[in-house]
Amino acid sequence: MGARLPGFPARFVPIAMPRTLLITLAATGLLLGAGVASPAPDAGAFASSTLGAQTNVVFLGIEGDYKEVSVEELTTWFDEEKEQKVVGKPLRAISDQSRHVWALETDEPKKLLRSLKSGLKKQGFKASMLVTTAVEPLERDSRAVRTALRTIEQQKKVWTSYSARGSEIIWVFHEKSYSAKKVEGLFRDTDATVAYAHQNVSLAPAQCDDLATMAVELTEKLDALKISTNDDHFVADLFLRDIESFLVLHQDGGKQMVFCPSTLLRAVPADQDPATWQVTIDNTGYPFLKK
Repeated sequence: MGARLPGFPARFVPIAMPRTLLITLAATGLLLGAGVASPAPDAGAFASSTLGAQTNVVFLGIEGDYKEVSVEELTTWFDEEKEQKVVGKPLRAISDQSRHVWALETDEPKKLLRSLKSGLKKQGFKASMLVTTAVEPLERDSRAVRTALRTIEQQKKVWTSYSARGSEIIWVFHEKSYSAKKVEGLFRDTDATVAYAHQNVSLAPAQCDDLATMAVELTEKLDALKISTNDDHFVADLFLRDIESFLVLHQDGGKQMVFCPSTLLRAVPADQDPATWQVTIDNTGYPFLKK
C-alpha cells in the first residue's frame, strides 16, 4: 500500500493490478463500493500519531428500502436526531441496492447498535455490526475478480467490497460471525486467486529496554506476518483481516484524520498509556477516506 516508510523492511507484494484491471473495475462499479464514492477526511501518505484515540469508526450494515428513505435522508437522521457522525459515504452492495455499509464514529462501539436499532426499525431498516477483511488479487484477471466479487456477495453474511482507484487491495465487509478465513475460502471457489492483504505499520513505545524481547511478545498479541525492530521502534507487517473498527487518530501537528486498525492497541502493555505510543501508518486505499 503506497511507498514504504524509510527503514521499513521490504514486504511481500502480490502482482500489482495493471491499469487495465483498475479501469475495468472502476467501470463496472466494483471500485468505491459499487460506484458510491466515499469522500471524507483526506487519506494522505504516511502519517504519524499517538495511539491515544478517543473514538472509533465502526462498520454498520443497514438493510432496507433506500428508495423510500434515501441515503441523504438517513444521514440527516443520524446527524440531527441521533447526533451521530457518519464518516464518508456508505458503500452500496454490488448487486443489492437494499444493503449499504455505513461508517460511524463513536466513543462507545459496543453500545452503538443497541442505541440505533429502534429508530432504524421505525424507518424500515435493520442493522448488523460488520467487520472488514482485506485481500489482494494475485493474478491479472479483471474478469475473474469482477465475477468473484459478485459471487461472494451472494453469501448473505458478506455485504459488499471496496477498492480505491490506484490500490490493489480489496476490502470485504462481512458479518462478525463470518470469519476472514471463510471469506478467503469463498474466493477459492471462484476463478480469482487472492491472498490476505498486509501492510507495514511502525510502532514506537514510550519506553522499552529490550525491543527484541518485546517484539517476540508482540507476535503473540498482533495478527502480523512478521514483527521486527528498527532503531527505537517496531515494524509490524500487519494483516488486515477481521478488523472490527478503525481507531480515529489525527496526524501530529495537523487536523488530518488517520485510520488505524484497532487491533494495534493489543501491542500496548496494560501498565502503559496508549497515548504514549507513536504509530506511523499509510492510509492509502482505506475505505471511507479520500485521497
